[in-house]
Amino acid sequence: MTKIIRRTTNAATKFCIILLVLSNLNATAQRRKTAAEFSIHAGGGFETAAFRPPSNINSSVGYGGEFGIGFTGYFNYQWGIHLSAGFCIANIHSKRDSLYHLTKGLVDEHGYRYNLHTTLFGYSEIHKKMGITIPVMLLFQTKQRHPWHWQYSKVGFYAMGGMRMHLLFNNKYETSATKLYNAAYYVEQGVIIDTQEFAGLGFANINSGSEGKIKFGIMASVALETGVKWRLDRNIFFYTGVYFDCGLNDPFKNDRESLGNYTSKKQIEKHLGILQFPDKMNLLAVGVKVRIGFWRLM
Repeated sequence: MTKIIRRTTNAATKFCIILLVLSNLNATAQRRKTAAEFSIHAGGGFETAAFRPPSNINSSVGYGGEFGIGFTGYFNYQWGIHLSAGFCIANIHSKRDSLYHLTKGLVDEHGYRYNLHTTLFGYSEIHKKMGITIPVMLLFQTKQRHPWHWQYSKVGFYAMGGMRMHLLFNNKYETSATKLYNAAYYVEQGVIIDTQEFAGLGFANINSGSEGKIKFGIMASVALETGVKWRLDRNIFFYTGVYFDCGLNDPFKNDRESLGNYTSKKQIEKHLGILQFPDKMNLLAVGVKVRIGFWRLM
C-alpha cells in the first residue's frame, strides 16, 4: 500500500512538473508570437510652405487632411513597424507684397535693345494638391498587459517616427496680382523709360491672375506622430495623437515659371503662372490624427 501511494505521489509530482513546464513554454511561446494590427485613420491640420531664402514672404499658410488604411507588424508588445496608404489633400495660400523680375535682351519696334524691369504688387499664390501618402514608421508603445487582462490596461502611449512618400497626382495653382510696374532700361543709351503706358510701361492696376496645373511630383518627408492609445475592447484600440511632417525635397521646383515680357494686362492674364519665389520650398504640416486598430496574434 505504501509503495502504491509512493508511486502515485511520484507520478502526480512528475505530471505537475511536466504540466508546469508546458505551461511556461506555452506562455513563452505566446509572448514570442508576432502580432499584427489592421487600422483605419483620419487626420487634418495646418500646412505651410517654408521658403529658402524667405524672399520677403508675408505669409504662407493653409490646411490639409488625410484618410486611409494601415497595417502594423509587432516584434513584441512594444515595438513594431507601421505601414499605411492614405489619400491626402492640401490648400496653401502664399502672399508677397511685391515680386521683382528682370527680363534681358528685348527689342522694341524701332530695333533698340532694352532690359525690362518688372514688379508685381499684391502677389498671391494658392497651391491645391491631392495625392497618395505611403509612410514607413517605427512604432514604440508603452507596455500593456496581455489581451486576457485588457480590462485592467485600457490606456497607453505611443510614438512613431520614419519617412513618408507623397505621390502628388493632381496639383492646381491660382495666382493673382493687384498692380504692375514696368520700366525699360536701354543699355546703349543709358536711359530708363517708364512713362509710355501704351507700351505697357509705368504703373497699371491689373487685379488679375491665372490658374493651371502642375506636373506629377514625388515628395519625401520626415514623419513624426505621438499620442494616447485607448483599449476599447480585448483586441480593439483607439488612437488619438498629433503629427508633424517636414518635406525633404521640393516637388514643384521644375514647374515654376519666371516672369515674361508682361507689358500689358492681357499678357498678365494669359501668362501669369507659378513664379520663382525662392531657391527651395519645403512643405510643413502639423495636426491631429485618430486611428482605430484591430489587433490579433499571428
